[in-house]
Amino acid sequence: MLVREAWYVALSMARQYGSRAAVDRRRRQLDRMLAFCRERVPYYRDDPRYAVGPLRDLADLAALPVLTKQDLRARAPVDFLADGTDPDRCVEFHTSGTTGERLRVLHDRDSFDYHTAACVRRFLATGGYLPTYRLSHLRHFTPPRRAFERLGLFRRHVILTHRPMPEIKAALLGNRPQVLIGYPVHLRELLRSLTPEELARLRRSLRLLFSESELLVPGQRRALVEGFGVPVFDEYSAYEVLNVYFECHRGRCHLAEDRVHVEVVDDAGDPLPDGTEGRVVVTAFMERAMPLVRYALGDAGLVEPGRCPCGRRFRTMRLTRGRVNDCVVLPDGSPIYSDTFLELAESHPGVAACFVRQDRDGLVRIHVVPANGDPSADRSIGAPPWGSPDPSDRSTGAPPWGSPDPSDRSTGAPPLGFPGPLRPGGAGERARGPVRAGRQPLPAGGGGGRPGADHARRQGKVRQLPVRAGPGVASALRARRGGAGRPAPGRCR
Repeated sequence: MLVREAWYVALSMARQYGSRAAVDRRRRQLDRMLAFCRERVPYYRDDPRYAVGPLRDLADLAALPVLTKQDLRARAPVDFLADGTDPDRCVEFHTSGTTGERLRVLHDRDSFDYHTAACVRRFLATGGYLPTYRLSHLRHFTPPRRAFERLGLFRRHVILTHRPMPEIKAALLGNRPQVLIGYPVHLRELLRSLTPEELARLRRSLRLLFSESELLVPGQRRALVEGFGVPVFDEYSAYEVLNVYFECHRGRCHLAEDRVHVEVVDDAGDPLPDGTEGRVVVTAFMERAMPLVRYALGDAGLVEPGRCPCGRRFRTMRLTRGRVNDCVVLPDGSPIYSDTFLELAESHPGVAACFVRQDRDGLVRIHVVPANGDPSADRSIGAPPWGSPDPSDRSTGAPPWGSPDPSDRSTGAPPLGFPGPLRPGGAGERARGPVRAGRQPLPAGGGGGRPGADHARRQGKVRQLPVRAGPGVASALRARRGGAGRPAPGRCR
């Protein structure tokens, strides 16, 4: 394992500076993936649109349909798994995106190991990172340790984001990190919460800051640079395809083109010229367990024209609209970020969908859908989306599964075609900032409101979940509301 990862690190480092022959290598790898899909993956084998010959060039890939998260959920999971795949030998992730609906993703070990090794570029591309640096990572789960961490390299100290802020600060300052990684929303909240003395302590050791997952807008970057006093580097990834781009010391974001092919397309799925904004579509061509061909991530961006002066040959891109992590703000000003609630859909077995509603008086309710009517999953799990006979019926509390792209994560807004969180009196207006007490329902992924949830619940489609159902969620909510045993300014159920 260690030898293979070391080889992959060296290989991925060399490939980013490769010659133009790398484009032809990518075409051949895409050809091998497509041939594998036609032979071994039921979804592609059964669809005549994928019965095509070898690609003459990369542009030929655009003749194939765009795959969406909605397509994945509409079929049985086994339809996207290659014949003979052993899930126990794969790396498994669960993602819910903006919809709060659970989706299982599998990666074969070889492609995942190459991805992990290639991520070393993310750190070394900064021009100021040492593999022995202490690294603190703000995130909502603890990943398994990698082989090279046992050698003291690229060690990661995970701080779970559902913990109370005093505990987060204590763990961070105790680690004295030289590198800090997190969602922009968590980094901003941390910066606001640190006292001048605590910030001075952190800045004595801190050398680099990495943001991930959300769209990092220029104003946020400036605030983080000024507050923490170190450079900020961005990264773009998704559980379905893993890393998509990393930022170099010249400030441009390089696509990981030795393992993913990225297109920016219009609404019809046709590629757009460099410099034109469109939907981001990714094919991770090394995948063999659950290969996704032309998968739409739900974000908007553009491929930048011209080469980066850093010398890397990988193209660069920029997200123009992307995922953000909305929060519910209680009457005392305490924020509860959506990944606290996403733990229900991503980590609790059987939760397929969940959303959060905050009333005008501060009452917070968590709603979940039990899976396939399983009575043992009374407070979690998930059935077909909301159990609604008409998935687009917004009057029954059902999310608008007929929207053009329910995986859209742009700027914290709901899926395209979905008028969610509403400002009082502002029909159809999207809420651009944090959802505060008094606004309409906030789904667990930062998407739009679900009016009519009470009606759906009476029909047995949606259940209210007591906060105690998830220990991490419960402790986070108690902590954000002032600690266990203290009355909360806003009520939670």
